[in-house]
Amino acid sequence: MRPPAWLRFLSANLSWLAASLLLAMFVWIAATIQQNPVEARRFPERLPIQILTDEGMIVTNNPITTAQVVLRAQADVWAVLEAQDIVVTADLRGKPPGTYTVDLNITFATFSRIVLEDWLPRQVTVSIDRAAEILVPINADIRSGPQTGFEIAAITFSAQEARVTGPASQVERVVSADVRLNLADERNPFTRNYRLYAMDAQGQTVPGVTLIPDNTDVTVDIQPQENFREVFVTPNIIGEPASGYVVFAITYEPQTVLVSGRPGALEQITGTIQTAPIDLTGQTASFSRTVPLELPAGVFLPIEQNVTVSVVIDTLPASRRFEHLPVQVQGLDPNANLEAVIMPTEVTMLITGPQPILDTLTPADITIVADLTGLAPGGHQVPLQAIVSRDGLQSANISVLPPVLDVQITARTPVTETPAPEAAPATPTAAP
Repeated sequence: MRPPAWLRFLSANLSWLAASLLLAMFVWIAATIQQNPVEARRFPERLPIQILTDEGMIVTNNPITTAQVVLRAQADVWAVLEAQDIVVTADLRGKPPGTYTVDLNITFATFSRIVLEDWLPRQVTVSIDRAAEILVPINADIRSGPQTGFEIAAITFSAQEARVTGPASQVERVVSADVRLNLADERNPFTRNYRLYAMDAQGQTVPGVTLIPDNTDVTVDIQPQENFREVFVTPNIIGEPASGYVVFAITYEPQTVLVSGRPGALEQITGTIQTAPIDLTGQTASFSRTVPLELPAGVFLPIEQNVTVSVVIDTLPASRRFEHLPVQVQGLDPNANLEAVIMPTEVTMLITGPQPILDTLTPADITIVADLTGLAPGGHQVPLQAIVSRDGLQSANISVLPPVLDVQITARTPVTETPAPEAAPATPTAAP
């Protein structure tokens, strides 16, 4: 029995139909690719690596934290792709404490039309351990004690314990949280904040753990030992500087000293100990001198010590006025046939300086100058300069009143000679 006509028609044209569909599909794909091409390129950002561990496990080393990937995707995907769409993980779940080298896994959280071409690194090395936590006491690690004659009466902390967290292998080593104290220069009670250090039983610092808190306030009560006393020093200054000189400052080191002796001898000290005498009689300059202390009977210095005293001596500033000082004109070109008229011709000068120098200063030591160098004929205002021919005086402490004067420069009128009158012609005299 022959098949129906429609079936014979379909069988005869099926291959043509299939070919037409394939051709149409290829045309559509080609058009799509032309408008939305596929591109392979490196993602511009480095991507964070997420390390996956079981609960209660922590990473104890410093593994690589970012990766780079090369992707293949269409242009419309590249246009909206962001770093959070790409997930990079290193999976250590189910693994006990130890060090492992594991492959990186890259997945795409949003898009499916992405092909992973390449990635670096391919693997990461990660060390993991169980997280642990313990409480340890806070102790004082005294690196150097107080100086001779002083002792530590008590040490207290604002916190008594510290919490230690981190990998179990390191946390289990910690036996205390120590503050490190250097008391070599301390002689009085104090309170300061200090950092805490995780320490093991051998006195070594334990790395890789966290202390909570990581610092504490420490109060150290430092007191003089029995039969010792800290007293103030006073320089024993006698005499006066030379006339016209005064003491501007006295400094000295040390300002306190530690003394020792029997209680009865120490009670004789009323609060200060004087140095040996320092005589200022006739002094005219600053100086430094190292002198011993004058100690009462039965009192001595546990550490031999002298006192360096610096005395600043200078003249007492004074002032003096000189009036009717003549003004000298300088700098007028002698070849230019010029002359100058100044107003005023006399001035007053005020000067400040050391009293001994001012007492011997005379008008003969002072010159008031008006410099006319380079000035052309006409009216000018010229500043005055005071020249003092004595050492030890500063120009900044000299004032001339008035500080400027008026100068009128003119050209001299040339002198012309008057010609002698011609002799009259002789009158003939008649002969007798």
